[in-house]
Amino acid sequence: MGVIEKYRQYGIAKKITEAIINQSKLDLYLVCIIPEYFEKLGFKIETNYPDEMKNKLDYCKSSLIVEENYVVMKYNKQAIL
Repeated sequence: MGVIEKYRQYGIAKKITEAIINQSKLDLYLVCIIPEYFEKLGFKIETNYPDEMKNKLDYCKSSLIVEENYVVMKYNKQAIL
Protein backbone atom coordinates (compact mmCIF):
# COMPACT_ATOMS: atom_id res chain seq x y z
CA MET A 1 0.00 0.00 0.00
CA GLY A 2 1.23 3.47 -0.71
CA VAL A 3 -0.30 6.87 -0.19
CA ILE A 4 0.60 9.74 -2.50
CA GLU A 5 2.75 12.19 -0.58
CA LYS A 6 0.33 15.13 -0.64
CA TYR A 7 -2.37 12.92 0.96
CA ARG A 8 -0.20 11.54 3.75
CA GLN A 9 -0.88 12.54 7.36
CA TYR A 10 -4.64 12.12 6.90
CA GLY A 11 -4.71 8.60 8.35
CA ILE A 12 -5.67 6.95 5.05
CA ALA A 13 -3.29 3.97 5.36
CA LYS A 14 -4.20 3.49 9.00
CA LYS A 15 -7.93 3.41 8.22
CA ILE A 16 -7.46 0.93 5.39
CA THR A 17 -5.23 -1.31 7.50
CA GLU A 18 -7.62 -1.22 10.46
CA ALA A 19 -10.56 -2.08 8.18
CA ILE A 20 -8.68 -5.10 6.83
CA ILE A 21 -7.76 -6.19 10.37
CA ASN A 22 -11.36 -5.83 11.55
CA GLN A 23 -12.79 -7.82 8.63
CA SER A 24 -10.23 -10.63 8.69
CA LYS A 25 -10.77 -13.84 10.57
CA LEU A 26 -7.27 -15.11 9.75
CA ASP A 27 -3.74 -13.98 10.52
CA LEU A 28 -2.52 -11.24 8.19
CA TYR A 29 0.90 -10.92 6.58
CA LEU A 30 2.50 -8.03 4.76
CA VAL A 31 5.83 -7.04 3.26
CA CYS A 32 7.01 -3.53 4.03
CA ILE A 33 9.95 -1.18 4.52
CA ILE A 34 8.44 0.70 7.46
CA PRO A 35 7.93 -1.87 10.20
CA GLU A 36 7.70 0.78 12.92
CA TYR A 37 4.50 2.10 11.31
CA PHE A 38 2.81 -1.30 11.23
CA GLU A 39 4.06 -2.24 14.72
CA LYS A 40 1.85 0.57 16.04
CA LEU A 41 -1.11 -1.22 14.43
CA GLY A 42 -0.29 -4.57 16.05
CA PHE A 43 1.92 -6.23 13.44
CA LYS A 44 5.20 -7.92 14.40
CA ILE A 45 8.20 -8.80 12.27
CA GLU A 46 7.91 -12.45 11.30
CA THR A 47 10.67 -14.81 10.17
CA ASN A 48 8.47 -17.91 9.79
CA TYR A 49 5.91 -17.21 7.09
CA PRO A 50 4.03 -18.92 4.23
CA ASP A 51 5.76 -19.51 0.90
CA GLU A 52 3.52 -16.93 -0.73
CA MET A 53 5.06 -14.27 1.47
CA LYS A 54 8.56 -15.43 0.57
CA ASN A 55 7.61 -14.99 -3.08
CA LYS A 56 6.29 -11.49 -2.36
CA LEU A 57 9.42 -10.60 -0.37
CA ASP A 58 11.66 -11.85 -3.19
CA TYR A 59 9.66 -9.87 -5.74
CA CYS A 60 9.91 -6.66 -3.71
CA LYS A 61 13.65 -7.09 -3.17
CA SER A 62 14.33 -7.72 -6.87
CA SER A 63 11.79 -5.44 -8.57
CA LEU A 64 10.95 -2.65 -6.12
CA ILE A 65 14.45 -1.66 -5.11
CA VAL A 66 14.73 0.88 -2.30
CA GLU A 67 17.42 1.80 0.23
CA GLU A 68 15.43 0.42 3.17
CA ASN A 69 15.25 -3.28 4.01
CA TYR A 70 12.06 -5.20 3.32
CA VAL A 71 10.59 -7.30 6.14
CA VAL A 72 7.64 -9.63 6.47
CA MET A 73 5.22 -8.74 9.24
CA LYS A 74 2.32 -10.63 10.78
CA TYR A 75 -0.84 -9.59 12.58
CA ASN A 76 -1.77 -12.53 14.79
CA LYS A 77 -5.55 -12.46 14.46
CA GLN A 78 -5.90 -15.88 16.12
CA ALA A 79 -4.39 -14.59 19.37
CA ILE A 80 -6.99 -11.81 19.49
CA LEU A 81 -10.03 -14.08 19.07
